[in-house]
Amino acid sequence: MLRTWFTLGAAMLALTLGVSLKVQAEESVERVARAMQEDEKLVSPGDLKIVAGKDEGHKSPTEVLTKAIKAAKDGKMDVLKTCWVKDAHDQLEYTGYYKNKEAKNIEIIAMHLATFDAAKLAELKQNTVGKYAVIKTVTENRTHLIRTVWNAKNWYLKDTYGDEYIRDYTAGLKEMREAIESGSGEKIKDKLDPWETDALELLVGVQEGVDPYDLLAKRLKSISTGEGAPQVFLSIWSYELAYWFNNPKAGEKEAKDKFLVLKFTTEYDWKKGETFNVCKVALQNTAQFHKRPGGKFKEWVQDYDYYYPDEEGGK
Repeated sequence: MLRTWFTLGAAMLALTLGVSLKVQAEESVERVARAMQEDEKLVSPGDLKIVAGKDEGHKSPTEVLTKAIKAAKDGKMDVLKTCWVKDAHDQLEYTGYYKNKEAKNIEIIAMHLATFDAAKLAELKQNTVGKYAVIKTVTENRTHLIRTVWNAKNWYLKDTYGDEYIRDYTAGLKEMREAIESGSGEKIKDKLDPWETDALELLVGVQEGVDPYDLLAKRLKSISTGEGAPQVFLSIWSYELAYWFNNPKAGEKEAKDKFLVLKFTTEYDWKKGETFNVCKVALQNTAQFHKRPGGKFKEWVQDYDYYYPDEEGGK
């Protein structure tokens, strides 16, 4: 009899524990799901900001770039180097090529910074954390976007290679705009990298009179149609720009937020010893922004506070 009660009690205890663990697991899954939904939520344009730094010459993105421009014009390479965190200093000493000649990265960067006008700099807010920002400046017929990041309570330049200070973010943009506005699949096809069109090629000829490139052209045209100029976000890790078309007045059947991603590849003409840029549609990233705009935006500009160190590392 005692054995029967013991067995029955053990079974009841196991059942109770099983139910309890199941409830806890379901609650845990729900918490994770809610956290993921919150993380995937697209921020509001009004939430973007830039925090203030602490030390002289590093209190803002504009201030550190202004310091770098002055140092480059004065030929003070030791001062210029302080515009990057210590961990990046070794990379600045690496040898690269500019106009068919060997030069250190910091020397190549200095050549281009010396052509910038410190009075013509514009800050572009990039995220809600406020610790990543882009500076826009124009030299002759080129538009440059310079990345800056917050580190140890101060602002620093991010990139240590000359290409990022040469790159023209308006090269081919006029032709790209015309191709998108035309709604022509043939013109859009020319603005895509072949490695991104395999899926589209698979659909060619599936249905008579329906061309996947024409459908893509219509989609891209609908994305770029909206009120006012789009906000621009430079990926923190690549040479791709996300254009954010935000329309608060959009109807129920129309998306309030649309994204188009373009990439500006720097190529080198070895005969002329000059660089030039090519503008293409970044199809995969445009699609990802369309599928999950909130999560993709956070990854794009590292909208996470933990990404930015509180203490400066390095030597």
